[in-house]
Amino acid sequence: MLQASDNVVENPEKHEHLIYEMKVEAALITNNSPYAEVRAVVDNHDDPSIPSSTVRAWVIGIGFSVLLGFVNQLFSIRQPSITVMANVAQLLSYPIGKAWEKTVPDWGVTVSGSRISLNPGRFSKKEHMLITIMTPYTANIIWTQFLPSTC
Repeated sequence: MLQASDNVVENPEKHEHLIYEMKVEAALITNNSPYAEVRAVVDNHDDPSIPSSTVRAWVIGIGFSVLLGFVNQLFSIRQPSITVMANVAQLLSYPIGKAWEKTVPDWGVTVSGSRISLNPGRFSKKEHMLITIMTPYTANIIWTQFLPSTC
């Protein structure tokens, strides 16, 4: 490998394609994820005009967190236990968000110059990600709160 790199340094004009590929890879790693799979589905810039922390996202996310917490706690004392994972909420929250987008009217209030709306428009990837981030931490919530304090 060292001999090949010495050859590239000595005769760069013969290895233009290799040098170009190395520059492209360095630019992708610098400005994007080093993983091709992540680069394929995630933008390397944010669109600040797309809302993420909306009433819709919080209601759906908290609803799934409560529902998953309840179901998981209810069936955790059963043998074998039944667990509803967060990916169920991830799969079901998208159609619920799209249904909310189409059915709920655009009612809202203005607080400190910013409008808080029940239906701010299209259900976005950011809202879906916020809901997905909320739901995995629903295991053993009730049992953890029930445990006596050791302090």
